[in-house]
Amino acid sequence: MNNDSQRFYLLDLQKLIVLLAIQTLHVWEFIFFEDLFTLDSSLSVVYDPFNKISRCFANGGQVLVGIIFFLFGYRHKSRSELLTITAFAFLGQMILGLVFSSDGALLSGLEWDIYAFIALATLLLQLFPMDRRGSPFIMVLSFLLLCIPTSLWQSHLPEGLIFDILSGRRSSGNPGAWAPLPWLALSFLFFSLGDYFRKHKSELIRWHPLESIIWPLLLIASLPFLGAYFSTPLGPNYYAFAFNRPPHILWTNLLPHIFWMRLALLEPVQKKASHSNFLKWLSRLHWTRHLGTAYLLGIIYLGFGMNFEKEMGTIPGLFDVFYVSIMPVAEIGSRIIYWAGGLRKTRAPSR
Repeated sequence: MNNDSQRFYLLDLQKLIVLLAIQTLHVWEFIFFEDLFTLDSSLSVVYDPFNKISRCFANGGQVLVGIIFFLFGYRHKSRSELLTITAFAFLGQMILGLVFSSDGALLSGLEWDIYAFIALATLLLQLFPMDRRGSPFIMVLSFLLLCIPTSLWQSHLPEGLIFDILSGRRSSGNPGAWAPLPWLALSFLFFSLGDYFRKHKSELIRWHPLESIIWPLLLIASLPFLGAYFSTPLGPNYYAFAFNRPPHILWTNLLPHIFWMRLALLEPVQKKASHSNFLKWLSRLHWTRHLGTAYLLGIIYLGFGMNFEKEMGTIPGLFDVFYVSIMPVAEIGSRIIYWAGGLRKTRAPSR
């Protein structure tokens, strides 16, 4: 484990499972926008079981942000690299604004969501001193901020769109997704954890005896609260529910995912995973290596499917076909984009 740019195969697998769950929940939200699953079984055979499984990962957005920012910190992203991510995320939000605009006007389709959040988070991370990124102070402060109920931010900040976005307060101009307070703390926490792991990797790639006591106790303590996201509504109340669970629900349902991350970083686990051709293949997918592009294409494709809500609710199997095609279409689209970009570079005249 001496190459900082290497893949952590079980982290890649974790990302893909979470991404599949996110796409499963989003497709219903985008196409039908109903809180409850109401599609007749004669119209959909594939989606229903995947919907039930994916609800076990209904907090997948927080998990995915945690993994992404952990890897940003671990790979010691420079300020220029973070700025590139900021610019891409900002562009992604602009593209989504155009895709989902009702009248072709950018402003009518703009809302605060994941790409805007990532743009802000990576922009602010550029202010972190390079040698202080893995500071325990940042980690403790971020954890404490995530222990403050979101209702406190929403009830104490003034009225208005800016404060609605800042606190995640649902209003006519804000769906309530990815509020900077508190979710910036999530990105800062995992970014700092990634940098801390990079600096202390020789110690942390080994399982310490004390962990054999701490992890079972934590996981057992979390058992009564697991599954609290299973009933997440997938329509108008999706964001209000998913981003406003009490802190003890947030952390107890994040804990199994954090434990998975911990196992993925262990040297014996990584060595064993590196012998799996299947895991290596998964790590070569664009959904793994070029997640930002693939995810953006997947959302655009979902926007395309919104035009066929009536047909998907009446033609047997059509919704299933569309659902199954989301990730392959985005994968192929991303590969075409990067292939074309590489082709242009090789054909560019030398100077």
